[in-house]
Order: sequence, then structure tokens, then C-alpha cells
Amino acid sequence: MGVRKFLLSFAWCAALGLQPKIMRPGPIAQRINVVRAARAPLFVAIVAGLFLAYPPQTREIYRALAEDLTGNLWQLALSLVILCAACFALSFMARELLRESSVPRTPRFTRRLLPILCGGLIPGSLSAGLYIAAHEARIGTPPAETLEKMPELGVLLQALDASRANLITAGLICTLITISLTVPNAGLRSLRVREFFARHPLRIAHMVWFSLFCLVFFSAFSVTGSQLVGPIGIFLLAVIGVGAMASLLTRAGDRRHLPVLSCVILIAILLSLFDLTDNHRIQLINTDSPRLQRAVDVFRQWYESRADREYYASRQRPYPVFIVAASGGGLYAAHHAATVLARLQDQCPNFSQHVFAISGVSGGSLGGALFANLARKQASNSAHVDCLSGPPPGGEGDFEKQSNRFIETDFLSPLLGATLFPDAMQRFLPAFTSRFDRARAFESTLTRAWSKLYPENKDNPWGKPFLEGWNPKAAAPALILNSTNVEHGYRIAMTPFEIIDMGELDNIVSLSNLAEFHRLSEVRAGDSSTARLRDTTLATAVSLSARFPWVLPAGRLTTQRDGPLRIVDGGYVENSGSETVFDLVQALARFYESENSLRGDLPPVQIHVIAITNLQILQAHGSFGLGEALSPIRTMLSARDTRAVVALSRLWRFIEVCAIYSECGKRVDGSSFTLNLFDFDLPLGWLLSPSTRKIVEIHSGLSHRAGTYLGGSNIDDRDKFARLGAYAANNDTAACNVVALIQVIKDRRC
Repeated sequence: MGVRKFLLSFAWCAALGLQPKIMRPGPIAQRINVVRAARAPLFVAIVAGLFLAYPPQTREIYRALAEDLTGNLWQLALSLVILCAACFALSFMARELLRESSVPRTPRFTRRLLPILCGGLIPGSLSAGLYIAAHEARIGTPPAETLEKMPELGVLLQALDASRANLITAGLICTLITISLTVPNAGLRSLRVREFFARHPLRIAHMVWFSLFCLVFFSAFSVTGSQLVGPIGIFLLAVIGVGAMASLLTRAGDRRHLPVLSCVILIAILLSLFDLTDNHRIQLINTDSPRLQRAVDVFRQWYESRADREYYASRQRPYPVFIVAASGGGLYAAHHAATVLARLQDQCPNFSQHVFAISGVSGGSLGGALFANLARKQASNSAHVDCLSGPPPGGEGDFEKQSNRFIETDFLSPLLGATLFPDAMQRFLPAFTSRFDRARAFESTLTRAWSKLYPENKDNPWGKPFLEGWNPKAAAPALILNSTNVEHGYRIAMTPFEIIDMGELDNIVSLSNLAEFHRLSEVRAGDSSTARLRDTTLATAVSLSARFPWVLPAGRLTTQRDGPLRIVDGGYVENSGSETVFDLVQALARFYESENSLRGDLPPVQIHVIAITNLQILQAHGSFGLGEALSPIRTMLSARDTRAVVALSRLWRFIEVCAIYSECGKRVDGSSFTLNLFDFDLPLGWLLSPSTRKIVEIHSGLSHRAGTYLGGSNIDDRDKFARLGAYAANNDTAACNVVALIQVIKDRRC
């Protein structure tokens, strides 16, 4: 058989998982047969190497470990042990497959090289990722004037310098491991090591049993066990498991000349095609509530119960009401939203009782929920207390400290452990339970993170029903958590009140483009008078808003009226949360218009929209590689960002019109807190390094620093530190504007 015919036969058989028939193969065909015999561990090693070197989320994990060596010492030591185990495991898989294969033994160099390559790809890729992470830690040297005005920037640079040294050291260690796997008769290939494994042979079957043990371990201890091992260790254990199972199936198929591995994959595809493996059912809680109240009725209760109304009435000022729009973006967006709100609360103790609602998307929903829970725990609806004129004692207030402690939690490891072990196994079996849904591991992590903050408090708000979490007469704000319906693409809002009241139209989704979760999930025994709402926990509500596949799966909601629906991340429709804020502001028009009989005797309020966003003025040039395949996906993601710009622009345009409309009387305005993602490409994930958290905190606003010149312009495309200073100064001004509304300072300049 010629090389050309052999390659065609090889490609066809590889697709089916069959062993190609060999007739007088030449040298190239012999080497291809050797590679094919060990294809399973080689393919796993290549894919694992790409994941260890390329994604920015992986390099963020490296930085998180490098910047806190003391706190992560156990994870680092365990990851090093698992790394060596993964190298040996893949290498021994390749050796066993080659030893038991029927291919000729003549291409000895290829037969010796493949096990070395399978074992060395993992530490080699890991070292490459560490070196890239170390290179990314170099952000330049800012001017001395900027460092003097922004001392937190100096702290960031020191942390990055220390982490860069640690990353380079770790990269050298991985490089040495790689070399020790490749140099004959030295290191991990020394005679002593080979004699040890000759006496204690490591078989593929042993690795399969070890993988099953890991499956049971991460199923039973989805949060604590995963956080103990850490994300790198979990991934490497999964590499061992996938490599062992793939090697076992390919060996069985090659022995019997059957496509065993292909059949297993085909079964998984068929099960998914017929929707038999969906274990992502949303847990619902039955309630006795017949329906949600209208937003205008709830707002009236909220407004009438404010304990500091007299302070503004005596000064003939409208009562300031804040409505927050918190953008999506994973954990960095959560940290941004929580830090902005926590700093305002630490500056003005009455701030939370002026926040009527927080409209969040994805990470913004998590940050908003965190602030609402802290306000419920620590704030009270009380008479006016003056805002601080300077920073809080110690530079950091109680709200910000608790918020930072919560965000420091490793939310990634439990999610990764559940994804790569029990939830991955579920793809090959019919789903009879949602116990192993990876979204539940994420929700359990949220609940446990709060328990660590307040171990003495048994009343954990993350595990309570969503509707029980808000009291219109208390100080904590209402939460509006936005998600998206997969089938029709409309917004779904998890909200404690009806935002859009369409009367006899019964809130038709096609007219409002907004569906309320509790209206979708309600059950009826007859007509509308028998309707009863079904609820979820707060942790589930937050995770539904943050389900950006493929990280978190689409949640399945079975409705009585429309059957099953899928719910995903709210950022698919609009990633800023401002579209829902716009709907709410319009619904509350009677409370800020000058003359409106529907308001009764209540004086008009001043609505101030706080937009916590990451939309950029300057846009980085994207990649055009693989244009035919990736252009549709890139277009959809770009359009997603553009829809957020359009929604925010419409909101700001409404504010501009309100400023000249006599009936509105300038009683709707807003401020924006923006992250500079043009210069700081923060990773979209569920684990943040200390330096990334510090970058977010620099962009979170300090009201007492407002008016200080920190840099140039945020559209200056030459100096990154001038842009950083401009972003920080703009956010300081936004914080000052909020404080000035609460404190009623006439001559305060922001």
C-alpha cells in the first residue's frame, strides 16, 4: 500500500476508531501506526497542554497562587505531586499501549519518543503558561506624581513584582521536571526510578480505578474537597482520568477491531440529542403567595418607611433614591459592583436605605447580592447620619473588608471539580437526579463563603427563598437579577415585584421583552385566583443570572403553561442591567414628576442611576484568525457588547431629556463607575488574584479624593497610566456626586 492510500485509510479508520490494515508499510506509515497506537494519551496531553498554557483564566490561576504563597502552600505542594503523577501516568499509558499493540517494533526512535512526549507536554506547557503570566505581570512604571496621588498603585506594582519572581521560579521548576523526563538515565528517567516502576508496574487499569476514586471524592466533597485540591490539581487529576479511560477504550477497540471509543462518544451525543442527560433542573420552592405586588405599590411602602425623610424635607430637597445597574463580567464584575457599593456605604451609613433596587447581570448580580446581604446584616433604616469627610478609619470600612473577604473565596475549584468529574460522567448516562449538577456546586460555594464570614449566624441568606430576602421597610435594597430565555431570547428578571404592569394584557412578553421569573414558574389549580408562586433560593437566583455556557449550564425550568424553558446568562440580551433599570424608572414616573395625582401627598423624589459598568471608549483590535469558522461567534459576542452600549445610551438620553422636560424637572440623573479593560484585560472567571482585585479596587471610586488630577484622558491612546488616572478620577467624581446627594452639600464641587 502506498503512503497516499495508507494515509487515506488511516484517516477513515481513525474517524471510526478502527485499526487500519497494513500491507508492506513504509517508514512513514510505520511511524503513523506507532502514533496511532498511543493516540489516546498523546491527544489528551496535547489538549491539556493547550489549556495549561493558552487561556488567560489559567494564567490568572497561576498569578493567584504566586501572589499568596503562604496561603496556598498546601495547594502548591499537592499540585506539584499531582503534576508528577500526571506525567508518569500519561507516559506509562503510552508505553503500555505500544507494548500491547500489534504494530512493528522497527521505528524504535518513535516508540521511545512518544511516551517521553506524552509525559513532557504537561510540565512543558505549564512552564510556558507560567512564563507568559510572568511577562503579563510587567505593566510598566508610572510617573512619580501618579504614584504619590495613588498610593494603591504602588502596592499593586509591588505585588506584581513579587508575583513575577515567584512565577519565574515556578516556571523553572516545571522546566526542570520537563528536562528530567527527557534526558536518559537522569532525573525521573534514572535507573533507580525505572527499577522502582519495574518492581511496582503501573497499569492503565490502576489509573482507571484511581479516577473512579476521584469521581467519588469530588461527588461527595464537591466544595471542601475541591478547594483543598485547587484548580490546577483538579485539572491534572481529570487529565489522568480522561487519559486512562480513553486509553482503556482504544486498547479494547484495537484488540477487537471495533470502534469502542467512537461508540461511547456516539452514545453520549445521542443521549444529549434526545435531552436525556440534562441534570440542570432548577430547584423550586412552593410558596403561599398568590402574585407579586406592583413596583409602584412597593415603592410607595418603601418611600413612606424611610426614617431620614425629614432631613431632606427640612432642607427642601427631594429625597434621593438610587437605582443601580451592575454589569456582567464574572468575578471581577462582582468585585467591582460590591466594592463600589461597599465604599459608598462605609462613607455614608445611610446609603443602603436610599438604594431602592440593584439590577444585576452575571457577576454584577453576585456583587449586588453580596452588598444587599451585608446591608441586611449590618445596616438599619435610621435617621440621618452625616457622611465621613475623609476615608474611613484604617483606610477600609467594615463593608469593604467583609466584601473583600467574600470575594477572596475560590469559587472556581468547586465548579471545576463538579464539571470535570460527576457532571462530566453524567454526559454518558441518563439523568435521574440533579444532585451532580455543577451549578449546584457553585451555589453551595456561595452559601459556604457567607458561613465563613459569619460562622455564628445560622440564618444564611444565600440558602433562603429569594422572596423572603427583601423587606421594603428595611435598609437593604431589592434585587433584580437578569437572565435570558434560550428558546425566545427575551429577558427574564428575578424580582420581588412586578416591574411592568400591563393590566389586562397580562404582561405579554412579546410586548414588554421582559418576563418575570415568578410569573413563569407559578402554578394554578384553576383560574388566576388559584395561582401560587414558586420560588428559588438566592444562590440559585444569582447562578441563573451568571450561567454563561459552557462554564455554567443552562438551567431547566418546567412551567405549567409553556412547558420546559432554558435560562442562561442575562448578558446574552443585555450585559449592563440598564435595560431593566430603564423599565423600572419609567414605571416609577409618578414619584419624580412635578405634578402627578397618583403620587398623593408624597413629595417627589430624586432618582439617581448608578451604572457600574466595564464598557470601553477605546477598543482593542481583535484577532482575525480562523475567520471562516469564528467570525459568526465573534460577531455575536461583539453585538452583545453593543446592545449594552445601546441600552446605556438610551438611559442616558432619557436623563438628558428629563433635564429639559419641565414635568420631570431634572429629578432623574446618574453617575457611572467604569473599569478600564482596554489596558487591563481582566479574565472572565470565578477566581481572582490579589493583583486583579487591586486593579478593580483602583477603579471603584474614592469620594474624598474627588477633584484631584490623577492623569490625562481616558481616550488618550499613548499613555496607559494617564488613562488609568482618568478612569480613577472619573469614578472618584461619581462617588462624590452620590455622597453630595445624601449629605446635601450645596457648594461641594466634584
